[in-house]
Amino acid sequence: MALLVTCAVVAAACSGGSVSTTGTVATTETVTTTIEPSTLAVWTDLTTAGPVPDPRSGTSMVYDSSFGSVILFGGWDPDTDFGDTWEYDPAANVWTQLDPAGGVPPGRALHQMVYDPATGSVILFGGTSDAGRFGDTWAYSPPTTSGPT
Repeated sequence: MALLVTCAVVAAACSGGSVSTTGTVATTETVTTTIEPSTLAVWTDLTTAGPVPDPRSGTSMVYDSSFGSVILFGGWDPDTDFGDTWEYDPAANVWTQLDPAGGVPPGRALHQMVYDPATGSVILFGGTSDAGRFGDTWAYSPPTTSGPT
């Protein structure tokens, strides 16, 4: 089903390259166009099977182009500053909780993350928690032989 859009276009009389101060309307034209559904932006509910991250606010997510997945870290709800890491695989429509080796950033919200394609790492900076504000920088490096773990 196509979406029909109709707009009225009004052109004012011009004098010397500017709109006339009298505001005289020179012409009115109705323009009609059809927009096919494939050109419209659409939100789709991606209900997944299996475990999903707990509901939260202030989280950060970044697309990892080396694996075609999305990495989520942190966030908060009224009782918790989350310090967990999750991977979303859009091809399989599945969330997986990750257990990175070594130290992990303390739980936080309102932090920023970016994927660095040169190193294949996710860089995290800052944020806040009940303990205060953070000014630290962390790098998450997924394994190079398979998806993040």
